[in-house]
Amino acid sequence: LLDDVLSKRSELLDDVLSRDDDLNKHNHHTHQKALILSKLREVTLRSQDNFHKARDDLKTYFQIDWLGSQKDPNMTTNSLYGYGENDSSCSFLDQGVGNRFEWRMEMVSIRQVRDRMLQEAPQNEKDVCERIECLEEILKHLYVTEMSQGFYQKLTRQIKEYSCSNDIDTRDFAYCKTSFFKFIHIAEHENVIPYLRRARDTGSKFVVMGSNIGWNCFFATLAYEIPSVGYESIPMLVSVARNMYLREICGRARSYPINFIQMDPSMASFKKVKVVMLDALGWTRKARSRMYFRLVSLLDLGAIVIDSVGALGDGFFGKFFTVKLSLKWNAQESVFVFEKTRLCNIDPRSLYDAVQKKAAKMGISDGMNDQEVQQKMDDLQVRESLFSSTSDVED
Repeated sequence: LLDDVLSKRSELLDDVLSRDDDLNKHNHHTHQKALILSKLREVTLRSQDNFHKARDDLKTYFQIDWLGSQKDPNMTTNSLYGYGENDSSCSFLDQGVGNRFEWRMEMVSIRQVRDRMLQEAPQNEKDVCERIECLEEILKHLYVTEMSQGFYQKLTRQIKEYSCSNDIDTRDFAYCKTSFFKFIHIAEHENVIPYLRRARDTGSKFVVMGSNIGWNCFFATLAYEIPSVGYESIPMLVSVARNMYLREICGRARSYPINFIQMDPSMASFKKVKVVMLDALGWTRKARSRMYFRLVSLLDLGAIVIDSVGALGDGFFGKFFTVKLSLKWNAQESVFVFEKTRLCNIDPRSLYDAVQKKAAKMGISDGMNDQEVQQKMDDLQVRESLFSSTSDVED
């Protein structure tokens, strides 16, 4: 989007980027910079006829926002962005201003986590620095991979092939990058981070359902020291994540427990899992229902589920709260965090037999003989809707 702004409305971007000095003089949090990007997006969607008015509105918006800030004498370019405008560390990106701005925001987030880790364990400075270095390199290479020529074309082709060979709706696949900036908005929330620390201290796992090319797994393990497992259906995405692990982690002095498994996420294991992240925004309702049922049936008591949809509220997940995110594409986006507060004693493997027996009883009551009932049983196709919610299970 911002590359389009650069080519068609360079005057607007010149005005915005010239205010870098003002940004350095004020203590702005990362989410405020996201609001700036959100405002940029609103402006770029206006017609060319209203461009000058839009530019003036944007300048007014910035002035009001910045004049209300308190000056921080310790704020520098590096502490705000991580890299200067002409720093060679940004050279791996294309020349699009949007990509460079986003990368700066990622570096701000990484340094925020680094400071938190050093504050919690100053004696582990060497390990913290190695984790942060590894995280930066992985982020950089994942960005490059995603921007590489042919990435999305190959992904689209594999999605079609996989959905056809496995009889799965293509709408159940939606690639979505999770920025580190967004991840720590969730992880550093006052109601979320205690669960992450508990998972770290007990050696429990952080599981990502729909792990794409590994973003969230790398984030959880390197920034929060939690063993992570990513489940992803598309072989290409799993291959990218595994190659990144081999390239950036395997050769290091310390091993970090990250695993990527190519399989249907709805068949994942939840043994010794305390945190589950559902990257399910693009899933169909049918696919989400299948996943929710497994979470209800198999997830341990006290575990949490981070869900972008928020449709998990039922009798088994009682405690939940909302984390609001100020993101550039949607300033009002939220994620929902649910805690497993009630155990389900139903073994899902027994449901098929139960449904068969119920169908047999109904056949007999309808006057079928034994042979007809057996034929009906052989032909029976259990409707997936029977397994789609806990209310059906209880019935």
